[in-house]
Amino acid sequence: MGVDGVKFSDLQEIRELLKHQHVVAAVVCLGNRPMRYGELGSAMSGWIGSRISDGEITRTLHRLEERGLVEDAHSAGPRLLTLTPKGRSYLTTVSALVKALRT
Repeated sequence: MGVDGVKFSDLQEIRELLKHQHVVAAVVCLGNRPMRYGELGSAMSGWIGSRISDGEITRTLHRLEERGLVEDAHSAGPRLLTLTPKGRSYLTTVSALVKALRT
């Protein structure tokens, strides 16, 4: 047990949470509202500050779906991606980590 009860496993959990920076970017962007693929790619690129390739956006969406963080909002036409309850929880955790870093 480290200072303030921090365990090594806590650090491993944080590392896994933030392992893929584009997953974090997508969850943060989808936290504002549901988006279609192109909108999400543009929002992620704007948030990160550099263009993300279509291939990386596609890989990121697969990771989000595999982790159960997003779902299709079942709209007519192109997919409308929205955060699941698990995705909202992930966003809350990321926000708490950012807040802790700023204190």
